[in-house]
Amino acid sequence: MTASEGAARRNVAPPPGCPLHNQAVPLYGDDVLNKDARLLWNELRDHWGPVAPVEVEPGVAVWLLLGYSENLHVLNNPALFSHDGRIWRELREGRVTPESGVYPMFAWRPNALQTDGTEHTRLRAAIVDGLREMPQGQLRHDINTLANHLVDAFIGDGEADLVAQYATKLPLLVVNYLFGLDEAHGEHLAVLMAQLWDSQGDAVEANRQLEQYLADLVALKHEQPGLDITSVMLRHPSNLTDEEVVQQLMLILAAAHDPTANLIANALLVLLTDRTLRYSLASGQVLVQETIDQVLWIDPPIQTLPARYATRDVQLGNVRINAGDALVLGFAPAHLDPALTGKDGGEVYTPFSANRAHLAWGAGPHRCPGQGMARLMTNAGIEVLARRLTGMRLSVPESELRWRPSPFSRGLVSLPVRFTPEQVSESTSSSGEATWPRQNPSSSTPTQQTSSDKQTSSESSAPSSRWNFLVRWLRGR
Repeated sequence: MTASEGAARRNVAPPPGCPLHNQAVPLYGDDVLNKDARLLWNELRDHWGPVAPVEVEPGVAVWLLLGYSENLHVLNNPALFSHDGRIWRELREGRVTPESGVYPMFAWRPNALQTDGTEHTRLRAAIVDGLREMPQGQLRHDINTLANHLVDAFIGDGEADLVAQYATKLPLLVVNYLFGLDEAHGEHLAVLMAQLWDSQGDAVEANRQLEQYLADLVALKHEQPGLDITSVMLRHPSNLTDEEVVQQLMLILAAAHDPTANLIANALLVLLTDRTLRYSLASGQVLVQETIDQVLWIDPPIQTLPARYATRDVQLGNVRINAGDALVLGFAPAHLDPALTGKDGGEVYTPFSANRAHLAWGAGPHRCPGQGMARLMTNAGIEVLARRLTGMRLSVPESELRWRPSPFSRGLVSLPVRFTPEQVSESTSSSGEATWPRQNPSSSTPTQQTSSDKQTSSESSAPSSRWNFLVRWLRGR
């Protein structure tokens, strides 16, 4: 959105004396989004307390939740703080239109995240059952296979951008398999989803293209059902409409791709820059899963998440919220809450803690149902890289790394590394395809051949030698 468009929108004036609009702090623009995120959250908290008025684009104001208890209270009270964006005052009074760059992130959709009560239960059941029907043991094998394939493409170069060549691609390939898609449009889908999360000017068109792509997939699965989430939803007893299936797939894609890609890259950055943590991992004092939780505390891939909407006037923290006001959940700010860290700004998390009280997966009835899948992808993504890339290290100073300018996501633009180049061989890679059958054997569509007899080298390793790859990595340093 341009400044002139924002100015024109402000002609639709908010109520006189409205504290939300009159005092809102911009949460957009290069000066704001390129600032250190933790510094930004703490500055807002120091000035406003646990709830701050912010603009997400010119003339569009929301309440940003900075306090841990305030976030938790909103997450656990859907009757008071609804997911239904159709009651949003900015939308009803014309300050937000479908052409707005932030509209796709705030707009109501018939999905499990943006509904409450019995409708939420109905839609969520289709997602939960769809994930449950995927063969978990085979899925774990296939994620390792896909990760190894990605490494095969650059291991001989001795250098790589682990965002563009690895972290962005791995979750997308996994989601493709879950949906019953091929890889043909994978990279384009990744670009579109990043545009949506960053709320760029082309977010509206990206949203349109994503919905059309998934609508075409649903039409295909009516004709060619398979053992995939799309087909499970189409035959689910919740009786979802085609549009509802599209929107559940859109939700899964939004939650599983960009945030998981960021989580993988953010975790790798911590391992590349924190020598103490690396040695703790190599010695078995800390597990990869605990490292993932540390990253979810200090650098959650979703910093802030739109939105909840007040169903009536209510006091929250230090402010009076009016009915119809939007509240943006602040996961990253909440994790810096002095009530958790102490007034001296001490760390909220130590590498030797197994604390999972972070809000990165949400809380309450809408807690993320796919967190197990995200953990599986992230764990495999880290283990495969660390096992195969000897001497992996940053190829630029940490200070030169750049973060994407987004108020919602926390992701690196790139993560360039160097390592000892190696040739791909049978002993270091897996050449198998993802192996669970993509078509329903009872359908008229031929069943795809598999290579389930092949194992990745990571799976063939005994559990007692699980950390050998970390020792090897450290020796390579």
